[in-house]
Amino acid sequence: MIRLALAPEIKHNMLKETTLKALWEKLENIYASKSLTNCLCMKIKLYQLKMEIGGDLHDYINKFNQLVSQLLNADNKLSDEEQALLLLASLPRSFKALVQTLLVGRSTLNLDEVTVALRENGKMMRTENVDDEYNAIAVVESE
Repeated sequence: MIRLALAPEIKHNMLKETTLKALWEKLENIYASKSLTNCLCMKIKLYQLKMEIGGDLHDYINKFNQLVSQLLNADNKLSDEEQALLLLASLPRSFKALVQTLLVGRSTLNLDEVTVALRENGKMMRTENVDDEYNAIAVVESE
């Protein structure tokens, strides 16, 4: 007997399966479909993905990478440079200076370089914010 440790909405669809192979194939057919509709939906999600102002950069990069991985697993072609451009284009306006710095004077773009630059920029911004807290000047009005 197969014990299913699946979410209830998935579990009820799998109760009839008696072998692991049949269970795996059914799950694959439902959730790993490489159909045109599935691929288009994933592409739309990726192209519409935008980071919220003030959002967590680390979480956002992980979400971006997850969508890219899903597309690549569905046999979609997405060049490294296209991924890098999509990531940069999805950032809020507060990253405009960094994006321009990364693009100016380059003939190619690499996703790993962009990701490293974004993470380093995030670290610098956090350090500046901490320094600003310690260097704050209080203005007191006296009578």
